[in-house]
Amino acid sequence: MQKILQHDLREQAGPNTYNRFEYQVGWTVYKTIEKYKNNEPFNYFSEYHDDMSEITNDNKMSFYQVKTKNKANFTFNLITKKHASKKHSFLGYLFYNHYNFGSDCKECYFISNRPFDEKINQWQSIIQDKHLLLNNNADLYNEIKDIIKFEYDYNNLSSSDKANFDNAFNNFIQNTIFKVSSIPLDNSFAFIRTKFFEVIKFESINMSSAHLIFDSVFETVRERTKKTVITPISLVELKEQKGIDESIFRDIQVIREKDNIVSIIDSLKHFCIENSQYFNTMKITQLVKALNLHYKNYINVTNVNYKEEINDLIVYIKKNIDENLDELDSINNLLNLKEKVVDYAFSQSNNPLIKKVTLEVIFYVEFLNSGEF
Repeated sequence: MQKILQHDLREQAGPNTYNRFEYQVGWTVYKTIEKYKNNEPFNYFSEYHDDMSEITNDNKMSFYQVKTKNKANFTFNLITKKHASKKHSFLGYLFYNHYNFGSDCKECYFISNRPFDEKINQWQSIIQDKHLLLNNNADLYNEIKDIIKFEYDYNNLSSSDKANFDNAFNNFIQNTIFKVSSIPLDNSFAFIRTKFFEVIKFESINMSSAHLIFDSVFETVRERTKKTVITPISLVELKEQKGIDESIFRDIQVIREKDNIVSIIDSLKHFCIENSQYFNTMKITQLVKALNLHYKNYINVTNVNYKEEINDLIVYIKKNIDENLDELDSINNLLNLKEKVVDYAFSQSNNPLIKKVTLEVIFYVEFLNSGEF
């Protein structure tokens, strides 16, 4: 993984048209929806060494090229053709990751909205059945290798680089996967949104909130795709800058709570009334207003900074509650912990929308959600 994090980013013009950019973003969003549906963790990075990259379960990376055509198929000749403005062909760029990252590169994917021709399908049918292309179709194996050797000026490589090339090529030929996306080029946004609504149809979320969640997810992926990073970079910083993981759907839980805010407020009021020596009517009103304002700010898709910062602070608050549950057997202990946690969390915030009372009411709600009350 370190080799990938430290390696210079190859020349990438990025999405060359708005439609292609939106399709690439949409395809990444679609992948996250599939993962959410199957309750699977994921770590994606959009526009990092390729159109998308993914940390795999064995701590390697898979790379994805997402390409579109208005009509006709993606042919073998097309994916191996090197344009004058590019250093490599589509296929050459797929090989690039295996060649430069070695065993850190697990697989490379070529995703298209259009089908592939017979030669590509022959290659795929052999490796998908776990057979070696060299053994089953040596002519095709050698044809592909000769094309890649020419692109990478194989004859002028040193002996050690030739050995690295040959090893990388054998990994590349068996671990390069061509897939046709089910997402149409036209109306891709509507198609993906419909898929999202199908996945969350059994969640306790109204349609208005579902639209807000989807818009927020799409905008988050769009912004992470646009974000540029400088290498070398740590994995921690890369995740912060360009990472897309299951936390992108945290809004579902938050908005589910918002849609059930009456019961949440009732629980909060009940808690305050039972401890009325600490919470008078004015304080209860203040907390309820702060909770409503928090949810309003959270689901506002323009408040990206609020959402990111408050999520980090909520993680800190929950962690402290969980770590101190055994000691929270009295209201005094709870209030002491609240003061300590809220004061520190507030000191870490630079967002004017995050007030101390915001963090206070979140603390009480998280405590009530812990089931200890």
